[in-house]
Amino acid sequence: MKPMRSWALPSATQPAEHRPSPLGPLVWQPSLYSRNTISYLVAHRWRRDTKDAELQALKRLKLDLDPAVIRHIAEEIVDLARKIGPAPASVVPIACGHSKRDDCLSFQLASSVAELLGATFAPVFTTRPAPGSSHPKANLDLPPLEMRERPAGPALLVDDVATSGWHLEEALTRLRTEGVPCSAIAWLGGVTGDCAMAT
Repeated sequence: MKPMRSWALPSATQPAEHRPSPLGPLVWQPSLYSRNTISYLVAHRWRRDTKDAELQALKRLKLDLDPAVIRHIAEEIVDLARKIGPAPASVVPIACGHSKRDDCLSFQLASSVAELLGATFAPVFTTRPAPGSSHPKANLDLPPLEMRERPAGPALLVDDVATSGWHLEEALTRLRTEGVPCSAIAWLGGVTGDCAMAT
């Protein structure tokens, strides 16, 4: 596997109406990440010095699924989506799994993004219940990704947190194999200073 790389997007400025992150002092730094043959956008990065507290807040968010917080995150994703191209025909969430529910954070987030963009919400991936918390090593034991149907393209794939980009790579590859043109945005990923920036 090629190492994951990222590029900061200097033109992707913080929206004027941007409010503080619901998890705390995250870094608003839209960046393009690359993993093997795919690339995806990330809106925020963890702050190294406050990551533990933010991680606990994220766990609470995944349990509470506060509609106001989900809407806040969706608005930030929509702001980026509108900067990178025309509105998608459909918005697809990453398959739920470790949250052990069919309407996990990525599901509800993609639904809100679709509503704001006037696109079709397309939960095409089957839920894959998995023990424990999401971790790149645990992903190796997951069953193959299954699709209920083929979404209309172009599609926007949405994830709440991209740790290694494994889920996004898997889903983007599957959608493109089915002939669906697709881009992807994750709300949160990486740690400030952890990824080498391209020059």
